[in-house]
Amino acid sequence: MQTRVMAALHAVKPGNAADYVKTITSARSEREALFFVDSVEMLQAWHRTSPIKALLTDSRLLVAVTTSGEAVAILPVDWLRDTASARETLRDVATRARAELGATALRLHTAATVSERAQAMLAAEGWLR
Repeated sequence: MQTRVMAALHAVKPGNAADYVKTITSARSEREALFFVDSVEMLQAWHRTSPIKALLTDSRLLVAVTTSGEAVAILPVDWLRDTASARETLRDVATRARAELGATALRLHTAATVSERAQAMLAAEGWLR
């Protein structure tokens, strides 16, 4: 898993990568570690078409900003529904991405099945998919 993480981050070379590695090392289980591996590999794939400039450093949800100023939240899960926790997390990372990374737009990148309520919540919060 360590090799996969380092290979993906090396391919992207985003600012703040070392700080994000510190976040990754806080994984408390194998499943959580795999979440981080999947996140950075999805980031690497995104980088091929929209270059990544920097990462939000201490967010467990991987959030990057592209060279065009779009914040991309990478979410490697199977299902996304509208919950208070999801709403709070997305608001927090949106605020931080704008303030800390200078993001001008928000995008959620996920392969998840997104419930209708979650789709409405994402749109209301300004997230594109």
